[in-house]
Amino acid sequence: REEVEGRLSSLESSGAQARQELERQLEWERGKRQELEALLQSQGEVQPRVVEPLSSGDVPLVSAVGVSYSRLRDLLVAKKWREADQETYKRMLEVAGRESEGWFRGSDIENFPCQDLATIDKLWVKYSSGKFGFSVQKQIYQSLGGTNEWDEKVWTAFSDQVGWRKRGRWLNYDEIFDETSHCVGLLPGITHCDLGLTGGPGPFDLIDSLRILKMVAIIFAITIFSRRDL
Repeated sequence: REEVEGRLSSLESSGAQARQELERQLEWERGKRQELEALLQSQGEVQPRVVEPLSSGDVPLVSAVGVSYSRLRDLLVAKKWREADQETYKRMLEVAGRESEGWFRGSDIENFPCQDLATIDKLWVKYSSGKFGFSVQKQIYQSLGGTNEWDEKVWTAFSDQVGWRKRGRWLNYDEIFDETSHCVGLLPGITHCDLGLTGGPGPFDLIDSLRILKMVAIIFAITIFSRRDL
């Protein structure tokens, strides 16, 4: 019994020392973080850019990296959906630093600044009267059982509901704007499979290019619909 009690006492002592060491480590890390924040502020770290809204009812055009959303806002106000969709694509590429590549990786969307994503989504939702926007698409996707895992049946059902498929056929990018009445969730159409096919198929044949673009679009959609801040 004395031996057991001795071991317990030894363990308690070791545990107390470990806790003290952990507390010292956490305190050191807090101090280093404060030093880093002070250094970044002194070096003029880029602060979120805020463009004053046109009126009290407008969406503040906030960007964590200084991107301007004025043109996107103006296009949405004018209900120029196709131009606004293409402007969204361009500004998101600018934010992600992928303008030269012209497409997104999953990590680009995972790390996309929440301020910019919120600005884009709020603009679409506001000026479409709640009909369009990534958050609108996310609600539809999740209502059909969509998760952060690929499911062909769910994706097909989602595409049918938002109007990317009609009567069992996938529409091309031009066709989704030909409809006289747009489905809820139709736009943004960034996740439509052939949006990026503007410079020809390149080193792949047309079918392979479309398949690749479709998979890139699906990865984009599933990743963005998994964002908790959307």
